[in-house]
Amino acid sequence: MQGINRSQHEHLKSLLIKLEENLKLEKACPLDEDGHQLLAELETIQSKRLQMQALYIEYLKKLADIELHIAHYKRAYNDVNINFVSSRIRKLNKSERLKCFNFAFYFKLVPLLAKPDGSGTDFSSVQRTAGPAEPKHC
Repeated sequence: MQGINRSQHEHLKSLLIKLEENLKLEKACPLDEDGHQLLAELETIQSKRLQMQALYIEYLKKLADIELHIAHYKRAYNDVNINFVSSRIRKLNKSERLKCFNFAFYFKLVPLLAKPDGSGTDFSSVQRTAGPAEPKHC
C-alpha cells in the first residue's frame, strides 16, 4: 500500500483550477451554440476538483487517526514490555540462578562432609541422584 503523493495531488488540483479559469474566460465571451456545453464542462471540472479535495481531506484525517493509533500501540507495547514482561523475566532468571546456586552448593558441600582422616561419613558410595535434580542449563 502506498500513500497519496501530496505534490501530485496539488499539481492535479492546480491543473483543474486552471481549466476552470480558462472555461470561465470562454464563458464570459458572447454565448454561442457551445455555451451550454461549456457550462456543463465547467460544472464537471468543479465537481471533480471538489471530489478530489474531499477525498484528500478524508485521507489526511485517516492518517491522523492512524498516527494516534500507532502512538497508543507504542505506549501499550512499552508498558507491557518494560513493566510486565521484563519484571517477569527478571524473577524467572533469579529463581533459575537460585536453583543453580543450590545445586552447585549441594555438590560442593558433600565432599566437605567427608573428612580426609577417614572420620565422618563416607559419601563415596552415595548416589548423586539422592540430591536435587541438576537443571539442564546450569
